[in-house]
Amino acid sequence: MKVFKLFLGFILGSIFVLSFSPFDFWFLSLVIPFLLYLLIKNENFKNIFFISYSFGFGLWVWGIFWIENSISNYGGTTFFISSLLTIGLAGFLSLFQAISFSFFYPLRSNQTINLFLLFPSIWVISEWAREFILSGFPWLFIGYTATENIFFKSYVPLLGSLGVGFLIVLFSCAVGSFVFSLYGKRSKQDLYPIALITLILSINFLLIDLDWTVEGKEVDVEIIQPNLSIRDKWGIDGQIKTQDYFKKNITENIGIKLDREKIIFWPEVSFTGVFSEKKFSEIKDILEEEERLGVVIGTLTSTEKDEIKNSLVGLGLIEGFYDKKRLVPMGEFIPMENLLGHLFDLFQSSRPKIISGSGKEILKSKNISISAAICYEIAYQNTFLEKEGDTNLLLNASNDNWFGQSIGPYQHLQIARFRAAEHQKYLVRVTSTGISALIGPDGKIIQDISISNIDIDQRKFRTIKNKVSLRSGKTPLAKYGKNWFIASILIIMFLITILKIRSKWR
Repeated sequence: MKVFKLFLGFILGSIFVLSFSPFDFWFLSLVIPFLLYLLIKNENFKNIFFISYSFGFGLWVWGIFWIENSISNYGGTTFFISSLLTIGLAGFLSLFQAISFSFFYPLRSNQTINLFLLFPSIWVISEWAREFILSGFPWLFIGYTATENIFFKSYVPLLGSLGVGFLIVLFSCAVGSFVFSLYGKRSKQDLYPIALITLILSINFLLIDLDWTVEGKEVDVEIIQPNLSIRDKWGIDGQIKTQDYFKKNITENIGIKLDREKIIFWPEVSFTGVFSEKKFSEIKDILEEEERLGVVIGTLTSTEKDEIKNSLVGLGLIEGFYDKKRLVPMGEFIPMENLLGHLFDLFQSSRPKIISGSGKEILKSKNISISAAICYEIAYQNTFLEKEGDTNLLLNASNDNWFGQSIGPYQHLQIARFRAAEHQKYLVRVTSTGISALIGPDGKIIQDISISNIDIDQRKFRTIKNKVSLRSGKTPLAKYGKNWFIASILIIMFLITILKIRSKWR
């Protein structure tokens, strides 16, 4: 195998990062898949594995290097050690590309099937596997580039991230094939890419103005971004500052005449310690003076067995609890604790003891029904699909200050925008130090608060005040989920396998 192809694979993966936020060079996602196909199409099993691994490594080492910030700043390690750990994670994640694309070798047949069915299917399978294997890491899906890609935006509420990803890869292969056909002999097969390109673009523009959900009652929203560092938030001064601002903010809202119902949103674990009715009894008494005012706070809750959950709690107008379902590996829980737990003991670190909730609860009032996701739960397509009943407002409460002013929060915001477009509903994104945002049902940012430079901002609380429409109804994705699409891809792979076996028997 030529080292040159390994190098090209790494370069393609590295450049692919630029198609995601904050760079948003989405057109790269329409080029890179086809170029990767060219690299592997005639290679043997071993070469495909290593080229794909090299591609994945380029993607992950640059795409998630923001994790180093968290490890070095809050894990008590040096830059060298945190970099090695991040590179190690990138190396592990690269296996998903390497193993998935290796199936291209035994299943490939004629160029049409390879290019327009097999390769896009394998790409999607590599992403789908990352949703659930070892708790999952559904990050940097190619479908997320559609937040800025006008050619595929209409497909988002229909197919979700995996379905849109399939179409992007298919489109890339069709365009690439068409360009190559211009410089070779003409054949009937040259019509396939033209037909596919025309079909994909036509359907997109026919559906461009279609609303699957409808506008409803308007409510006011206020998003609070505290701009406190993690250390300050958990310190006594930070807790006092948060509580003082909390009471002041509530009192100010009580003191004015509200034109409509209003909800105030606070970030993930913005109130440290374990939630108790007694701790917030004074606030509840104040909120009784204005029945149209509700607050959603991020805090910790405990079970009867004193087990701790990462939760959102509704006060006043908004009632109920939401408990985080998908926990952060090594941060909130230890996967394979019997094995990996000894590492914490070795470094004399305390083991995380957060337990997961059902993830199906909603925060609600008579008219408002909020579907919530805490932190990176938003990256899982099923997070909002699993909720009980219909919801009319989406919420993502997070604590992105772990990642500083890196590209991580921008990628996180892009995923939240995609979720809003999938469901065609307004989404409130509230974080400790940014990026907080109010996102429209088309995935566009209506208003945002940038990542805070804590030193410059001097730990000032910042807010977004706006109104949203409580949209009713469900998109096709919300109605039918993603399983039908995944099943379709698996059927395609099965049929390709059968055809391959039959061709060998002849």
